Amino acid sequence: MEIVTSLLILVVFAIIVEFTVNVLKGLIPSKAQQYITPLIQAAAVGILLALAFSLDMFAMLGFADSTIPLVGNVITGLVISAGSVPVHELIAKLRASRDDL
Repeated sequence: MEIVTSLLILVVFAIIVEFTVNVLKGLIPSKAQQYITPLIQAAAVGILLALAFSLDMFAMLGFADSTIPLVGNVITGLVISAGSVPVHELIAKLRASRDDL
């Protein structure tokens, strides 16, 4: 998969996670929000989306597949849960490290 396409997919999913968490904040009672923080909500939504859509940023960027199933999906879910700007920064760093190899 082309790098630009991979980056676009991850950024779009990061935006979807941000939007979903903002909606969930309004639906979760304030008493429960002290235990289910937006950070936990974002991680859960990100991992769920990455698993549901088989998103693996390492495979997208041309790295070898993990020997442990779903590791790439879970890490990708955590990355997209951070938001769109951090995703873009991480992809740039990963691309630079791949070019160094």
